[in-house]
Amino acid sequence: MQKIAICLCVIVAVFFQSSAASAQEVRVEVVRDGNEWTATYRFARSSPGWALIRSNPARKTGRSWRLDSWLVETPGVTLARFDGRDLLIADKGHVPRTVQVRFTPYADDILAGYDPALAFSTGAVALFTGQFDAMPWSAENGVDIQKAQNAQVILRDRRGKVLFDGARHHMAVTNGRAGYAVFGNADILETEYLATLIDPDLPDWLSAELLRYIPATLEFYTERLGSAKKDGKPTIMVSWKGATPGLSSLGGSVLPNMVAMVMEGSALSDNSDKALDNARWFIAHESAHFWLGQTVGYQKRADMWMTEGGADLMAIRAVASINPDFDVRGELQRELDDCVKFTRNKPLGEADKRNEFRAFYACGAIFGMIAEAAAQKKGGDFFTFWNSLVAANRKDGIVTRREWLAALDRIAGNTAFSADIRTLLDTSQDDPGAVIEAMLKRAGILILRDNDGRLILS
Repeated sequence: MQKIAICLCVIVAVFFQSSAASAQEVRVEVVRDGNEWTATYRFARSSPGWALIRSNPARKTGRSWRLDSWLVETPGVTLARFDGRDLLIADKGHVPRTVQVRFTPYADDILAGYDPALAFSTGAVALFTGQFDAMPWSAENGVDIQKAQNAQVILRDRRGKVLFDGARHHMAVTNGRAGYAVFGNADILETEYLATLIDPDLPDWLSAELLRYIPATLEFYTERLGSAKKDGKPTIMVSWKGATPGLSSLGGSVLPNMVAMVMEGSALSDNSDKALDNARWFIAHESAHFWLGQTVGYQKRADMWMTEGGADLMAIRAVASINPDFDVRGELQRELDDCVKFTRNKPLGEADKRNEFRAFYACGAIFGMIAEAAAQKKGGDFFTFWNSLVAANRKDGIVTRREWLAALDRIAGNTAFSADIRTLLDTSQDDPGAVIEAMLKRAGILILRDNDGRLILS
């Protein structure tokens, strides 16, 4: 039986501060010497511990990926997991100002975050520099994530140059801006629309589709949402993990002006209608994040339903615009089923604390359908709904929950929808399907219940 997995890593729309202060707080020198990798931390002050800010668990195991791939070499310092965060802590007293870690790049999927590394068939490795960000921690006070700052990361490869921010360097310095740095043999292909780093072993049809469909999708979104915030050409980085039997897996994440994708599975080796639709949907979802996530983003993690669900629904509409046979109803039914599943007896707004990030995608898409239906009654659609939000918030780059719901109130002409959405976000419901059913019916979307009580889109 073929396994289809589309794992979309969450774009972090509120980026950590980048300043001279961050460079003084934490500096990390990352060195590759053949197959040996080291990260040497230099801390500007003493602390009982340093919290590694991006500590999302591995998707496969649900536990810390660092515990399996990092080895602390400095005596008196331990890598530990506490309260959902990886820590460098002193066995007693304070952590030394200099700490060295030996590591193996972790090139696998993590929950709702950027993969620590992407591996290419050429032997090249794209290393996510944000994995080294750290901030002071103590058992008494924990951490204040609102004051988190990116580390200054210095990158060296003893056997060549490092590709970072579009250029090759003997020594690359991030200056507090997280991104992917490429070590090893990697050629960037530039077209009129974008720059790409595509694994040469990626199936030919997929490579061709990426180069054809991404520019078309970006043009489609630009027409509907206005220009995206960008600095130079968008960069697409695609890693191929091989033709694993029985698998069709597409994963990705977005950084400023960059989409990083990971693809795997025998089902993707040959072109088929299903594989083509999956690839196009995936590309459209990730491309939507140039607008929903980068041009404007959410204020806090509990609000990611706006951008993730929005990207889901936009991708469905984008693929349907070029393929009339695309199973739109099937995709929306999956969103509906998952939204009900992940909100039964638990608030949607706390899904990130439960590592149930799929809830944000699914329910965000359902909320988007309601906004779309309200917009259609006034001659618009989901894109016109978001266009107004993007235009109104380009300056500060943030769409708050309050602003999204207020836009829904205006276009619907009442506050009933936003009240129901707040109910699902903030409270636990024995039967969230009843709330969702009432909203969909009020929006004019045909919905039924089968004999088992399951909500069915007509």
